[in-house]
Amino acid sequence: MSKKKKESIIEKIENNEIILNKVAGEIVSNTILENDEDIKPVEEFEYEILHVDDNYAEIKLISQIGFEPKTIFNIEIELIGKFNFKQTITIKKLKKI
Repeated sequence: MSKKKKESIIEKIENNEIILNKVAGEIVSNTILENDEDIKPVEEFEYEILHVDDNYAEIKLISQIGFEPKTIFNIEIELIGKFNFKQTITIKKLKKI
């Protein structure tokens, strides 16, 4: 008996539109580092489900990219994804991703 592979939520998307909603950048200058201090890249991601109706969903993704300690630059990018699914989608299913 063969098991049927469960389709991921990504595979259930029929079509999508991704909109670049915001880009904000900041150059951090005059940062003095100690000789042995390491600079580490930092990435943070947050999302917000804006709207869900039948097989349609809108999701906002906010990405912050920079360094710790704060040096060189920081960037914030905000994307809005509009997704049409093959079947009805719920907030509960989206939060499982």
